[in-house]
Amino acid sequence: MIFIIMNSLVLFVIMQILGVPISNLALLKQKYDTFSFSEDKTTSGINIIYNIFISNIYILLLNEMNIAKPYVNNLYFVVIGYLLIRYFVIFFILQRKSLLNFRYEFTLVTLTLLGTYIVFDKFIRSGISIMIPIDDFKNEIVLLLILFLYDIFKNSLVTVFKDRDVTSRREKYIRNRYSYFFDKYNSYILSNIGEEFKIDKEITRKFILLVYSFIIYENFSRPKFYRLVEFVVSKFSSGRYSTGIMQVQSKYTLDDKESIAKGIDILKNMFIEIESYEYEECWVREIANRYNPSNNEQYAKEILYIYIELDRFLQVLD
Repeated sequence: MIFIIMNSLVLFVIMQILGVPISNLALLKQKYDTFSFSEDKTTSGINIIYNIFISNIYILLLNEMNIAKPYVNNLYFVVIGYLLIRYFVIFFILQRKSLLNFRYEFTLVTLTLLGTYIVFDKFIRSGISIMIPIDDFKNEIVLLLILFLYDIFKNSLVTVFKDRDVTSRREKYIRNRYSYFFDKYNSYILSNIGEEFKIDKEITRKFILLVYSFIIYENFSRPKFYRLVEFVVSKFSSGRYSTGIMQVQSKYTLDDKESIAKGIDILKNMFIEIESYEYEECWVREIANRYNPSNNEQYAKEILYIYIELDRFLQVLD
């Protein structure tokens, strides 16, 4: 059991480095699709292919190691364990349950486990080593290539899962997070805005939506678990850290509420300098770029997408 758990964890880490990370906290830059609220196109089909091939290459390599010999008949549990860890992280650490698309996740799990069954049955259980000369098992490779029909398989997956709405539930996630944070922080946010800032009802409404847009995206990027780690690390450092749910940089360690208060002050100073609040595409992106400059204004695009979705959602409620 310990062997399976440890290797499932190792496989999970490998997938976060070599495959498509389930979080935007990956240590290394990668070439494939990562999640974005504002981008409608994805290459998430590649993610499925990576899950199939990397996970099964890993158990094939384990099969070659002497330390794994006592566990050969149970190596498929490593892939199952990896998938369980993947969804545990998504559900409980990243808290992105409402972002999942059942069709996409079902396809990923089904094809990954099907690949594991084929690899386990055709190679591991049959005692075929991947280290023997190529000529000795070329028929097996041909069989796998025919079975997977790799090019057609890859192109089909990329085509089927090329749209963000087919691989995620962006609107559901944003609305779910807004409802959660509204219940938790709305009175606190209103108290920190201050009466002097409440010029008129519509302007105040726009500012509050802006604050929630930052909270939702920063929470997505740095979920509670990661913020707790940052909180502890910053306590033992004299440097400046971005802490709290709004990721405000300070020489002091901020909890979530303190960061909201500081974040509101920062946004308020930017907000009052805006000449016109008519075109959200302009002023929301301007403020977001000042709050957190990024390459290709990607951060601003994410904030704008969330803001527009919140605005649409609340108009429906009204």
